[in-house]
Amino acid sequence: MLRGAEPQEARRSFPLRRQASRTGRTARIRNLVHRVDPSPAPERQAGDGVAAPERSTSRCLIHSLARSTLDYNVTMTSSDPPQAMPPPSAPSLPKAFRFYVPMLRAYSGYVPWAANSQIGIEIQDLIHPDAVTPAMPDPVGGLEDFWSQALLRFSLPISFHGPATSEPLYDPERRESALAHLTRAMDAAAGLGARYFLVHPELRLPAAERGAGGALAVWEAVLHEAKARNLVLLLENTGEESPDRLRSLSAAIESPALGLCLDVGHAHLHSRIALEDWLSAFGNDLLYVHLYNVAGGSALHRALGDGEIRIGRFLEQLAKSRPDVRVCLEMDLGRIVESLKWLEREVGSGKSEGGR
Repeated sequence: MLRGAEPQEARRSFPLRRQASRTGRTARIRNLVHRVDPSPAPERQAGDGVAAPERSTSRCLIHSLARSTLDYNVTMTSSDPPQAMPPPSAPSLPKAFRFYVPMLRAYSGYVPWAANSQIGIEIQDLIHPDAVTPAMPDPVGGLEDFWSQALLRFSLPISFHGPATSEPLYDPERRESALAHLTRAMDAAAGLGARYFLVHPELRLPAAERGAGGALAVWEAVLHEAKARNLVLLLENTGEESPDRLRSLSAAIESPALGLCLDVGHAHLHSRIALEDWLSAFGNDLLYVHLYNVAGGSALHRALGDGEIRIGRFLEQLAKSRPDVRVCLEMDLGRIVESLKWLEREVGSGKSEGGR
């Protein structure tokens, strides 16, 4: 499992035949509930920031995310526009990591800023159950169509988060349909040029230990589908109390197309094991981190400097053990802006948190 060099970072670029195939889908795309402003984006200039996406942001609608399994403090309804917030100038981020930000269709107006800032995006529409309207006959296909257009003029690293739960995969009666749904999402990810595909294996579930081969057989089958699409499958911790089962599963499969994602907030909330021990246990299998802060036992995804986790200390340890790991600032837009400033001030400048 990743004993040598990591796979080369893939930057998104559509084959000409895929670009041509999108032309016939224009009418369908116009009918989607979520729209990206068709006006041309400004040409990228070295060192320039990106102006606030006024119309593209105000035109985008999103259904309520209040019931989302990962509520990033966003409680909008279909009558409310997404937060209209000017993105900051291109940040000066720590060089040890490759940063990503979570992305929903409602916030696609921020893609130019991410591209100009050399920040990747993690498409997370599928883990927000209300983000896909039931009016779409093919929600995953509609998702791919939308992002194909929104990203057409930009080159940036992309990761893609699969559905929120893997529980149906452990049920023999539902496994076939669940795997078909998951592979359909993988098709969309591969079509968009994503390199990483994230899933929640939920190894704490009793069902994960039942059935033919238990979790090992399930994730070997999923990995087979990911490899066929040139995706790196990332297993993310959710409610696991220790890193042992995820690490054991990764070691049992041992494939360069499989890695681990450490969700720092999940580990802090559900485990008594220190984050540095999670890092040590995951070892070279750790390819990706979901980074945010938490406080008071709440699952709210807070800004990096606003919570119980000593983020500066964690990043120092991460830089020593896994340099070049991908780090996604998994929080809402306002807290991303706040966290970027915090990173520049506390980490980019070489300062540390000390006793905080």
